[in-house]
Order: sequence, then structure tokens, then C-alpha cells
Amino acid sequence: MELYYEIRALICTFDNTKDISFQLETIDKMINKDISVLYKCDDSGFTLLRIACILLHIDIIKLILNYDIKSEIIKIKDNNDFTVLHSVCSRKIKDSKLIDIVRLLLNKESSSEFIRIKCYNGFTALDFAYSQNNIDIIRLLLDKDLSSNLLKIKDNKD
Repeated sequence: MELYYEIRALICTFDNTKDISFQLETIDKMINKDISVLYKCDDSGFTLLRIACILLHIDIIKLILNYDIKSEIIKIKDNNDFTVLHSVCSRKIKDSKLIDIVRLLLNKESSSEFIRIKCYNGFTALDFAYSQNNIDIIRLLLDKDLSSNLLKIKDNKD
């Protein structure tokens, strides 16, 4: 867990106004020491991906998602039964980075089932986006769900 907290500290102090390539390279080298660190959680159940999403660090999110070949990290739930998508969609801020993050997460997972995962209170990511009146995120989620279901229908006809 020591490596987890070292990388977490770097993510928390990541500065988009400075040379990000050096910062990303440092984080990348640390992850390469033990890729399993990406699946570890702190006491709240937060993965490094979740921390990067909370802090809106898109470059770090992309870096982590590149390691997530089987789309497993994005499905890890925290102590409140939230996936990272729940967490992002429940944000009260209006920031274009949130939309970019949702897009990255949705592009990582091909199945619409990811969108339908429920947390402890039965809410999905779409429910959270709706509660925050975030029309752009609602559209992304519905488009993903619709396109995934249309592909299933098409596959069943063949």
C-alpha cells in the first residue's frame, strides 16, 4: 500500500500549469513497478482512478485507463457501492472536464451494463446525472445505452 499512497500523493499534487510530461512519466514509472496498485483502494474504497477523477486530472485518467485492458478498474466500487462513473455523474460542479471524463469512461467499457450498475441506494450513474441536471452527461449516458442496445439487436438478427 505504500506505493499506492506515494502515487496518490503525486496525483493530489499534480499541477496542470507545469510540465505535465515529467509528472506523468513519474507516475507511469511508479505504476509500472506494480500494476496491481491500480486495483488497490484506500480506507474509503477510492482507487487511484477515482482520485484522479475527483480532481479532474484528465491526463492521469487516460494514463490509468491505458493500463485497464479488461475494464476492471472502472467497475471497482467504493465503500458506498459507487463506481467511478457514479462518482463523476454525482458531481455538483458544471465543468467540461466532467463530460470529457464520462466520455473516457464510457469509451473504455463497451457494455451498457456499466451504465446500469446500481449503488447502495439503487441509483445508477444516469440517476445521479439527472439529479444534478447535467444534460450533457445524461445525453452521453443515453447515447451509450442506446447504441449498445442497438448493436445487440443487430447482432441477434444476423
